[in-house]
Amino acid sequence: MKYSWRVILFVWCIVLFGACKNEVREKKEFDIFDQEQISERVTGDKKMQQAALNEYELGIKKLRKEKDAIAAIEYFVASIKKYPKPNTYFELGNSYASSKQYDYAIACYQIAEQMGFSPVSKLFYNMACAYSLLDKIPEAQDHLELAVEAGYLNKGQIANDSDLVNLRKNGLIWERLEEELAGVENPDQVVWESFNQAFALVVLPITLDLQTAHNLVEDRYLTYSYERYISEMHDRAVFSRGTGRNYYAVGAIERNSNFLAVVYAETNDPGMGELLPARYYMASYDMTGKLIEKILIGGQRSLDDSFRVCTINPNLTMELRHYANTYKVVAANDYGEGELELVQSVPASVKYYSITETGKVIETGPPMGSVETK
Repeated sequence: MKYSWRVILFVWCIVLFGACKNEVREKKEFDIFDQEQISERVTGDKKMQQAALNEYELGIKKLRKEKDAIAAIEYFVASIKKYPKPNTYFELGNSYASSKQYDYAIACYQIAEQMGFSPVSKLFYNMACAYSLLDKIPEAQDHLELAVEAGYLNKGQIANDSDLVNLRKNGLIWERLEEELAGVENPDQVVWESFNQAFALVVLPITLDLQTAHNLVEDRYLTYSYERYISEMHDRAVFSRGTGRNYYAVGAIERNSNFLAVVYAETNDPGMGELLPARYYMASYDMTGKLIEKILIGGQRSLDDSFRVCTINPNLTMELRHYANTYKVVAANDYGEGELELVQSVPASVKYYSITETGKVIETGPPMGSVETK
């Protein structure tokens, strides 16, 4: 039987259309709980990290500011499908727990643990709460013990958290947990070590400017469990705890027997508050976590403030340049949120600093042989 070329073309179109539909269906059926698919997505296109971060920050806004866990779940799932990260799974678990979907919450926490979420003490504590709410007492006990061993030492929270009521009903188990808590001598040291490890050493020199913000990805996100070391996190006059701003570990610029010097970034949540570029702080701490020095070395506190660009050199000297920047607001994404686009940057001044062997920051003159320019 002979077929006309039109019939053959029509059949091929149907076959191709079906193949395309199957390919689209496969993409839409990405299972966020499938370990193999997660691994494939993580090793895929890293250009999707910024898009995933945008969804993540919108999820944080829904969960913490608007207390809308259901809407937050949608954003966190969308973020994971673009680029899976441990912090996203942790917050998705929190969203499921807030909406009383405890089995899903535990599944998310387990994946976050496998992906290296930090601090793991908080992760184990939240898992203990979810298991307790499901009345799975042995699992709740195991994870609360793991949380305590990993550094979760808020005795008041453990003793009064309504999520742990079912666990506390078991007197013998609770008595043993109280004994473990009583034996902890230095709980602050555990949190400090976790904060220390969150900052990987960076290769110097490094320059912090407008472009640096594009490299702030979610796996460097600093949780609010570190607020004792980052004072901006508990500045209640500016924002309420856990909303409004996010923090990221840029890296450690010096780690020795005397002090730790790090750079962390502060960004605004999309659509919340004044539009500002990322801000960068250099902070130094002694080996117990006590703050020695802190200085704003990048970005600006307000649009009326000068914009700072800092270069940190291998000898721990810093060149801090100030600019008068002019911006315009442009559309950033499909959600109608805006972002700033630089229109003009006029040099204003330059200052020089050095980090001493004790971790203090002192202002110095320009290096010998340099030419002062604006």
